[in-house]
Amino acid sequence: MRELVQESWKYSLKKLTVSARKRQQKDDIHHYFEMLFSLESRFKDESLVKYGLKQLSSSIVKKSNWPIAEAYFLKCGYGFPNTLQVITQILATYHRYGYPLNMNALGAFSRNLLESAAAANHHSETAWLLWLCKELSIHLDAPLILQVLQMESSVCSLIALDLIHSDLVDGEVDLAALAGLPLTDQALKGNNWLLAYEGGRRLWLGNPDIAFIEADPCFAALLNADVSFYDQEARLPAIFQVKIEAAEAIDFDSDDEIDSDFEFDSMDEEYFDSAVTDTDAEDEEQGAAGAGKGNLAVDPEAPDDW
Repeated sequence: MRELVQESWKYSLKKLTVSARKRQQKDDIHHYFEMLFSLESRFKDESLVKYGLKQLSSSIVKKSNWPIAEAYFLKCGYGFPNTLQVITQILATYHRYGYPLNMNALGAFSRNLLESAAAANHHSETAWLLWLCKELSIHLDAPLILQVLQMESSVCSLIALDLIHSDLVDGEVDLAALAGLPLTDQALKGNNWLLAYEGGRRLWLGNPDIAFIEADPCFAALLNADVSFYDQEARLPAIFQVKIEAAEAIDFDSDDEIDSDFEFDSMDEEYFDSAVTDTDAEDEEQGAAGAGKGNLAVDPEAPDDW
């Protein structure tokens, strides 16, 4: 029955269209989200909103209509935290194409949701919000980053430390918040081994050297082979990219149909299964840390003391 119900709202969403003409597109965006929220209210299925956002991402929003679409994206993020990965990818893509993002609103959005997500110990939501700040160079305050560092999440902590060393954190962060992670070879054998190894090898943990990594034969081998699980230069793949044969200068605010000049990210139907498992949430969290390169190379079946 759940599958039948899901097919019902998918069919309704697939019938919605967004015009390429600016004036009509403005009305279509309002109608699209009105229907999206109405369907979610009816079926009580959060994956419906995620699916709707992904479907809308296959149409290019014209620049003059961007403030309207952006406001709806933020509304979705506030109301449906499971959409944060899709929203982050959408915002990052339009940012790369020079769209006028409302950085004040995005800063408030990131800070407000980060505070609640970190307090609730929601690792996946926190990771994607931090990654949004990384993609858009949004500054965060030191107390908020300190709250993230106290979450006991290696992925969230690594992104937070990355923001600190990218000068995106205002104020001094006392790394004593990581006091539960003594910089010894024993730190590499616990649940926070990823943070100890990656943060340690980059000297992000306040450590003067990497002697504690070199003292462990397994991790010393990884270090010598230059193995890394976190890429500071990684960026999310764009939801659309200009085709090689497309015109050199594309007007993002004309009434012309420009979608044909782009290649769009394909929609993964299975990705939007409403039955989200704990493993799915962990995969999303790891995806943030390995954005642009696939998930972290961590074997979920590996023993805890690996």
